[in-house]
Amino acid sequence: MCDDDSVELFFKNSEDETFCEWDLNLQPEDPRYKSNSDSIILLKDKFPLLNVYDEQIFHHMIFTINSITTVPKLTRYNRINAFIKLYCFFQLSNSRKDENDSIIVRKNKKFLFRLFMFTHPVNEETLNAFTLNDSGKVVYLPSGITLRDYAFTYYNYFIDHYDQLSSQILIEPNEIEVAKILHLFLVDMIETGGYDLKIPAPVLPISMDIINDAGCFIKFYYEARKSGA
Repeated sequence: MCDDDSVELFFKNSEDETFCEWDLNLQPEDPRYKSNSDSIILLKDKFPLLNVYDEQIFHHMIFTINSITTVPKLTRYNRINAFIKLYCFFQLSNSRKDENDSIIVRKNKKFLFRLFMFTHPVNEETLNAFTLNDSGKVVYLPSGITLRDYAFTYYNYFIDHYDQLSSQILIEPNEIEVAKILHLFLVDMIETGGYDLKIPAPVLPISMDIINDAGCFIKFYYEARKSGA
């Protein structure tokens, strides 16, 4: 827990660095704000068609996924956003991947994912750049690169180049590996679901199936809409 009452996930050994922000100073600079317009594109060898702005958008998306592990200080201004963001993740993580998913189910998963990003909030470029495709993968629309492929290569880049970058990186290579595993696990929760996270039942007359089961929630919604309820 931080001094401002927010909650962050810190590394056990590098206790001053957080899971979300350890790499903030390692991103390529925006060439529009540099006297020298040349910017190094970190993953140019692996993804030659990406430019520095694509990399910035990917980094913003990686940060957005990782921020699921944080709890902001809640105020009357951010309380609804914080709830909806985590609830969308909760529903996506409960939605089991099924090859026979109907168009309605896929459409609702895409809506939940977009609402998750909107309530983070992300910038407009990131919001419009990523979607859940029909196979359930988080994909970067301009290039078709999946977030999983990019993120896997991204974390490995810092592990592979640690000797050259060690003066700029305040965590250890094994901690970068742990960060990669956790990030890919969070992506997997969104893409494939089936993790059966549960919210305990409150002392209220409400069916928890509607809350805890995304499929039940969607079915209930469409049945209620058809009946005019």
